[in-house]
Amino acid sequence: MASTSIFRELRLEFSAMCFIAGIILTTFAIDHYFVGQANLPGVLKDIDRYLGEWNVFLIVLGPLLLTIGGYYFFDTIRKRREFDRLLEADSKAKFVRNQDRIEKLAWLLGKDYYRRSEEEKVEFNLK
Repeated sequence: MASTSIFRELRLEFSAMCFIAGIILTTFAIDHYFVGQANLPGVLKDIDRYLGEWNVFLIVLGPLLLTIGGYYFFDTIRKRREFDRLLEADSKAKFVRNQDRIEKLAWLLGKDYYRRSEEEKVEFNLK
């Protein structure tokens, strides 16, 4: 339970790290296979030489991290915005109508969002 909650709590941070790592690894793979070492700056030549045969794995790992990390990063931002929009309900009826979605988003986004949804329930006198 604790391992899944840490990923839920730090979903944005983990997905951002994967997204950025995917960008960097994809850049290294593109530099190695499509640009060529003759056109690279000195730092990238050194990195390319250091990676050596591992560049083969970067062709798969880079775009995979880029895709998965990017999806979860932007999905988390979208879900946070949706949660904030649903929580700004000015009437009890709107809040009750969207309560299932608010609870699902709160569970996905972590304990701070769950706490905020519980505070809204108390404000509207719901159980």
